Amino acid sequence: SDWSSDVCSSDLETSSVAVLHSHRSAGAYYTAWQNIQNGSAQIILATRHGIFAPFKNLTTIFHIEPSDDAYKQWDMSPRYQTSVAVDTLLELTGARLFSVGTLPFAEAVTLGELPTASTAPEYINLRLERYQKNFGAISVPLEAALRETLSREESALLFIHQSGLESFSVCTECKAIFRCPECTTPLRLTVSDEYTCHQCNYKSSLFPSCPECHSIHFKSVGFGSEKVKREVQKMFPGATVFIADKKHLAAEKDLAGYLQKIAATPKSILITTGSLLRFPPLPKLTLTAMIDADSL
Repeated sequence: SDWSSDVCSSDLETSSVAVLHSHRSAGAYYTAWQNIQNGSAQIILATRHGIFAPFKNLTTIFHIEPSDDAYKQWDMSPRYQTSVAVDTLLELTGARLFSVGTLPFAEAVTLGELPTASTAPEYINLRLERYQKNFGAISVPLEAALRETLSREESALLFIHQSGLESFSVCTECKAIFRCPECTTPLRLTVSDEYTCHQCNYKSSLFPSCPECHSIHFKSVGFGSEKVKREVQKMFPGATVFIADKKHLAAEKDLAGYLQKIAATPKSILITTGSLLRFPPLPKLTLTAMIDADSL
């Protein structure tokens, strides 16, 4: 929405360019909606709810940073995942889709050229475990598999889609997502108890407050590499735990030595984001798990 607002403020919007986002006035939003409906809008800049606009002769869709959590409509009805809704829109309109971003969808990743696994992947529904009071990132079957792997002094890899402690924070009073004031990206809590933006490096004050209602109480949503590490270390105190995300890899002066150390350490658990995939080959692994896979 920040990008769309910049377009509006620069007086670039005409009848052929429509902008849809929640911060627009009712009149401006209605005018943009009408221009889309009558076909005069040739370029449409929109946030996630723009996929429900009354398109006419839609031929091309650009999905910018499709892995961003902001594309999930989770806090009000109707609840939907934009990437799924876009697939339906493609079927209805026959348009072409271009996904532009740094990370691919999990559904788009093919493992056909890699060695075949000895067992089929197992999918765990964490929602069912929430009813059993397990609110962590590690499911009961994954804990058992990790315990078995470590007992044989072998290594495991836990893949998480982002670094830090969480995906984002929500105000417990007004339910607003705590976002960066510079670029509106959801802010993430760090181990230093600060909120940072992974897009523009903005840092909050030590005691941040909600910009909507000024409450200082936030609820963490989702998992990051740091939170998974804390949980794993508490669960398996005898294991060696490594993190190989963008932040940790950038801090290593001897990156090659760090990667060799990971590969040579038995009874270890490697927690990584997509950053490690830039440095093949991966160490020999007995077990691989994707944490919070529907967020990838």
